[in-house]
Amino acid sequence: MYRQFLQWTGGLGVVIFVVAILPMLNVGGMRLLMAETPGPMKNDKVAPRVKSATRYLWLVYVTLTCLCAFAYWLAGMSAYDAVAHSFTTVSTGGFSTHDASMGYFESPLLLWVANVFMCLGAISFALHYRVHSKREWLGYWRDEETRVFVSIIVVACLLMTGYLIVSSSYSDNFTALTQASFHIVSFMTSTGYGATDLSLWPSATPLFLVFMSYLGGCAGSTAGGNKVIRDIITFKVVRQQLFLLVHPHAVKTIRYHQQTVSHTIVSAVLAFMTIAAATTLVFTVLLMATGLDFWSSFTAVSACINVLGPGFGEVGSNFIVVSDTGIWLLNLAMLLGRLEYFTLIALLLPTFWRG
Repeated sequence: MYRQFLQWTGGLGVVIFVVAILPMLNVGGMRLLMAETPGPMKNDKVAPRVKSATRYLWLVYVTLTCLCAFAYWLAGMSAYDAVAHSFTTVSTGGFSTHDASMGYFESPLLLWVANVFMCLGAISFALHYRVHSKREWLGYWRDEETRVFVSIIVVACLLMTGYLIVSSSYSDNFTALTQASFHIVSFMTSTGYGATDLSLWPSATPLFLVFMSYLGGCAGSTAGGNKVIRDIITFKVVRQQLFLLVHPHAVKTIRYHQQTVSHTIVSAVLAFMTIAAATTLVFTVLLMATGLDFWSSFTAVSACINVLGPGFGEVGSNFIVVSDTGIWLLNLAMLLGRLEYFTLIALLLPTFWRG
């Protein structure tokens, strides 16, 4: 329970949790909050004051956790398991009270409940608050990032389900849909729950799941990964460049929510994606230098840098095969991934603490 509580408190971000205190210490709380905010739209505040914004975000967080615990209990969990798993579902932490994770309960209903709350945990909490306060439930669909996030999950689940059915992994189509949907959501939201032995799935599925973990959840959520809003802008940059190749004299801007995205934001997003790719490459090579094979090194780094948890290959069961040097490398990878690279780098710069 202590470990799950740690995941719960860290889910929304320790930085946001203490950001109401840091300004009183004149350490630049707002600047730290701006660095912690995952998405590029950093000026879209929930409330004008950081203290009020923090209170609203935690109110949404606690409400979702209570609803999740109640849903788990209604679906058949004991009160202890329901509370414990609600902590790590809404926080997209994924730690379970059982070695078999969610597979211990052998309940498709519990897997679908987990799907719902993992997705809610991976959607912006600021959006949750705005939708609830205005009672405009279509606000989720009007939000471009959330709309793309849900669409990616639906398409990926259908593709994975079809592949599992064609490969005869499951004789029952509903079981294939349940297992495919649960693991797609678990990996994309960086929760890391498991419900079956993934080593028994076709060989292409682990790589597909790792790819989903890099897409990540929405900005301003508890999920890891690159965040969907960055994926959207990166895709639009690529599309823009392809269009300009065909129409070199055209003027085509990148728009998000019907607003033009500034060059500053585009540059920041591309810099982030470059750092994310380079960091994965460097850490994979360093881990291979400690003796691990490529697949185990790559999935171990992916699991840590996307704050996911489970890996494949030699680290499929646990990370005991990783050397002490490798463990320290993965510790740093987890910090970089959880603090979204720039936050940790900013904290190490003397100029951040001067102004």
